[in-house]
Amino acid sequence: MAFHCSAVHLMKNNQKHFMKTPIWHALICAALAVIMLILLHQDLDASHSDFSTLYIFLSVYVILCALVLIFAQTFRTKLYHEESLESISEHIPLSIYANVSTPIALCNENGLIVWKNSGFDAIANLSGTRTRTLRSILGFGLEKFESMNEEDEETRNGILWTSPTETYRVYAKRSREGNTLVWWIDVTELEKVRRQKEDEEFFLAYIYIDNIEELIQIERENTASLASTISNILFGWAISAEGVIKEFERNKFIFMFSRKAYTGFVENKFDILDKIRMIPIGKNTETPATISIGVSTISGTFAEKDTAAKAALELALARGGDQAVVKNENGIEFFGGMTKSSQKRSTVKSRTIANKLTDLICGSTNVLIMAHKYADFDALGACVGIARLAMQCEKPCYIISDRKNADLAKCHERLKTLHSYDNIFITAAEATELNYSETLLVIVDVNNPLQFEDRDIATLVRKTVFIDHHRMTGEFAKTPLLHYIEPSASSTCELICEILEQTPAGNKLSKQEADIMFAGIMLDTKRFVVNTGVRTFAAAQFLRGQGANPNEAQEFFKTGLDELIRKARFETNVETYRKAFAISISTEEECTAQDRIAAAKVADNLLTVDGILASFAICRMKDSIRISARSTGKINVQKILESIGGGGHYDSAATELRCSLEEAYQMLLAAIDKYLDE
Repeated sequence: MAFHCSAVHLMKNNQKHFMKTPIWHALICAALAVIMLILLHQDLDASHSDFSTLYIFLSVYVILCALVLIFAQTFRTKLYHEESLESISEHIPLSIYANVSTPIALCNENGLIVWKNSGFDAIANLSGTRTRTLRSILGFGLEKFESMNEEDEETRNGILWTSPTETYRVYAKRSREGNTLVWWIDVTELEKVRRQKEDEEFFLAYIYIDNIEELIQIERENTASLASTISNILFGWAISAEGVIKEFERNKFIFMFSRKAYTGFVENKFDILDKIRMIPIGKNTETPATISIGVSTISGTFAEKDTAAKAALELALARGGDQAVVKNENGIEFFGGMTKSSQKRSTVKSRTIANKLTDLICGSTNVLIMAHKYADFDALGACVGIARLAMQCEKPCYIISDRKNADLAKCHERLKTLHSYDNIFITAAEATELNYSETLLVIVDVNNPLQFEDRDIATLVRKTVFIDHHRMTGEFAKTPLLHYIEPSASSTCELICEILEQTPAGNKLSKQEADIMFAGIMLDTKRFVVNTGVRTFAAAQFLRGQGANPNEAQEFFKTGLDELIRKARFETNVETYRKAFAISISTEEECTAQDRIAAAKVADNLLTVDGILASFAICRMKDSIRISARSTGKINVQKILESIGGGGHYDSAATELRCSLEEAYQMLLAAIDKYLDE
């Protein structure tokens, strides 16, 4: 029996070898030719004049050759496919594959299906196509399998493929001959269970009513009804999502819901924000009620989801409220943020921040202070205020600054009259040498790492503090020891004033320092016209008490004739977009720092044009494109520029792009369209 199997196997191998060679074609044809010649010779001897028999034999000869060739090629192809399958599947015969229900197909290098079993026919019918390529069935070709590596999870688990009624995982394996075996595993029921489990997975959210206390103070008669209305809408929203919501503290809610419900929230772009905003408040205010939502969709324990949801809510509040922030496995998503935040800080919070900051400074060996690139009066004024606090704590302090910034030249001249500022301004390279294990870095007027005066020093210093009035663009790369982000503040100088008022350093502020900080508030409020509140004027009053003079602060803003010319160049190339947006583009090949300042001022001036709600000024710097944005308060320019890597305040923002001028222009238009379409 063993001898018989060996003999059969040997004969089969010899047959394959023989059939693979073209010699047998020649032998068969030669044999047929000899036979035909013999027959023809006999026929011609019988009748030399009758050629009909010759034609008949020639026709038969050709037909026989064709049939032999067709049969040989078919048999050779079958053996070739069988050999490919056996090389892949460890010598399992082709006949076994032909009758199994699992869909199997053999493809050549071009993805053409050269063999298939009966189970594959069902797949082909499901796909609605009769073509013989793998791409026509799956929607992708063999290159997708070839581009995947063994460590890839999708390679190990197959590629998920869905027909109108069934779900499969598709696998592929290449043979030595170059063909590829493809097979389908039915996972329809398994996928149904998996999706059901995913839909039932719970997510967690924290909800906070942003400005209920301020609205109640304005509309005292509607106090009970306003709070009740907001609560009823939130509870109705939770019930419709088949979730559970509880008010665990005044104006604070915890909400649990399923993944399926979350999918609906995203599709509707968290329209609960709009529903709360549409609540009628009363005759005494146009400020709408708003809520902030922090959502956690990460996998993990309940404690991990709770921590993520709280962090998301904190970020939503730091961005000004009236929005939902979702923390998921891939990062952070933002929804809403369409209204301007209202001032709601308290003296208690300022005192707490002041005490904590003072303790951190006193516990450090030295203090480094840094703002954003292209620092303005608000940035420098905030640095000066922190420097005064560090001096009061008797700690060495240094301000990382670009001394070549012409816009701050007058400020530096004023500070030269103070001996305490003789060696306080340093470069980023010098700051690196002053970085010790207990060095404290205070970053002011910026929270976006892309806009730091120096990103490296922010990474190197272990202990950091953030104080800013711009909306946060994302989570901190490194958790700071203290952060005070208040988008409702008019300026960072306003926040620093409130901190200084709670410390002995407030009474030590010099007139020069007070003037610069006063100029910072004037700059960001457009001379107390926009984004001002009670606390803004309180900060100005504090600075006046320390010797600040508005007339002398105004001197910092005076410019020369060359700046007027620069502004004129911008203003001669202005276009409107969607009727409410003005865009100014500089045609200069390379703008200077003075041109950048002029661009920002032009953006301010364009807001005086009738019907313009937001303005943008674009200029080409040395190796980047700078966009300055301003708003009348009805458009959130921070949200517009945030989508292209920028940030700032609700009505004042900027971004810096590494691309061409035309690309930056098109990116800006796309960002505006996206904002209006939300």
